[in-house]
Amino acid sequence: MSDNEKLALELINVKKSVSTLTLCEALGISESTARRLLLRLSNRGVIHKYHGGGMSIDYYSVRNGIQKRFEQRPDEKERIAREAASRVKPESTIILLGGTTVFKMCKHLKGMKVTVITNSMIIFDALKDEQAVDILMLGGKFNRNEMELSGVITNSNLKILRADSLFMGTTFFHPRIGFLTSDINSIELYGLCMDAARKRYILADSSKLSTQGTAVTATCEQLDCLITNRELNADTVEDFRRSGLEVVLV
Repeated sequence: MSDNEKLALELINVKKSVSTLTLCEALGISESTARRLLLRLSNRGVIHKYHGGGMSIDYYSVRNGIQKRFEQRPDEKERIAREAASRVKPESTIILLGGTTVFKMCKHLKGMKVTVITNSMIIFDALKDEQAVDILMLGGKFNRNEMELSGVITNSNLKILRADSLFMGTTFFHPRIGFLTSDINSIELYGLCMDAARKRYILADSSKLSTQGTAVTATCEQLDCLITNRELNADTVEDFRRSGLEVVLV
């Protein structure tokens, strides 16, 4: 392995993801040389090459897992996210919990003066360059599988914060049971977020209608509004509405 390859690999492993342009500037090489260098490292199996750069193998594994969730029902998630973002008022403070549908709200918030409280690194990454958006990261232990922060530090920080609105996703949902997760360690986090917010939205597409899940993150009575796609069957929608939950179909 050449010196430039070693330096490039070290840079990618430290930064996790590096653009071709960054490599050019860091190593003093041309764009064509940087692309060939990335191709050689990719062929060795020590990085993942993508169009315009390269990322470390461990980071790619995590991002690829999340990417698979992004690829599920993208049109429905986009409609739900757009509707959710339309509920955000300028100058407000909102909590965005991790999840691919909530993440899709980010592009609709760009240019809006708003304060975002989040534990999600992918939400931070999407909004970090938006000058109008103030970001409050909750801190905590980094969960590489979900690209988010969690634990006692995260929960402790939430206790001193207040927000106008909370937007969160769910693993499964059912009108009789509520909103469910398979991660019992996140229960306290969801509860504290609901305590901190004046209005609570949950974003879920109809494919998540199920009684599966280990624990309930919220009952219908604890939430104000479910934003879902119009394919959710009419009987289920009526059951949710009878519980007092506003249901918005998009």
